[in-house]
Amino acid sequence: MPVDFSDLKLAYERLVKLLEDGQAERARVDLSSVYSSSPICDVPLNLEGNQYDFVVVDEAQDFMFSKPELCYLSLVIKGGLSKGQVLWIQDIYQSIRPFFMQYEADSMPTFVPEDLGYVKCPLPPKNYRNPPGVAKIATLLNRNQPMKSLRTATLAPDFEIVDCPGGRIGDVLDELLYRLRSEGVAARDVAIITADGQDDSHFATGSLHAGFRVIKVPASHEDEVLAENSDVIRAFNLIEAKGREFPIVILCDVPMMENDFDRNFMLVAVTRAKAKLYVLCGDERKKALSDVINSKQ
Repeated sequence: MPVDFSDLKLAYERLVKLLEDGQAERARVDLSSVYSSSPICDVPLNLEGNQYDFVVVDEAQDFMFSKPELCYLSLVIKGGLSKGQVLWIQDIYQSIRPFFMQYEADSMPTFVPEDLGYVKCPLPPKNYRNPPGVAKIATLLNRNQPMKSLRTATLAPDFEIVDCPGGRIGDVLDELLYRLRSEGVAARDVAIITADGQDDSHFATGSLHAGFRVIKVPASHEDEVLAENSDVIRAFNLIEAKGREFPIVILCDVPMMENDFDRNFMLVAVTRAKAKLYVLCGDERKKALSDVINSKQ
């Protein structure tokens, strides 16, 4: 029976109870055997009849640098990752996991499907998700690989950098939200994303901003919370927002664009916006973003 664990403490307590009741078992996996068809475990795992003939891995770039998840995939696929039937759907330019884990790329294990004979099928670089201005920024972040918006351009700008003198993001966020409120924007249409890692110290989640309550809402309770609270604006770090879309996105600060993962990070962040994107950042990071926007390379 599926159980939704939105609380990690609850999840841990539930797993401990299952272990005590004999309904689960604990095993350690030898992570050095990530590419093998049966990674080495310290206890036998009863996978007979439970492995899959064919597996589709979407957003696979999120798994390419994670040994535990790669080991798990190798265990559940008949033949393992090296021989099994796998449809591996990935966009390497939207890989952000190493950034969050604070590792350099060369120190992380990588899984390269092409080395195992996978077929590369490029998707058309066009989308309905983002407005034209945001798609243009995404193209520059994506090493000038075209990302053309199929939506009609309007006279209203859909991308705006908002200055935060002295790093006063909380104060500037208040001013921006007051402006959006005066324009009749609904709270549920706004998402605030911290775009400089997992740090949300620039504003306090749960606090009032321009009369809105900015809080982190578990995905399992979003519909309920938004239906009962018209003043709630959702806050996310990028991992939480990844794969989702919002009419209006406010990015609080940006990385320094010093490496590919910073650019991947920003590519994912900006493409969450369906109608309007605001980027709040101080002078130094505004310059870093401006250098990318004005780049001809």
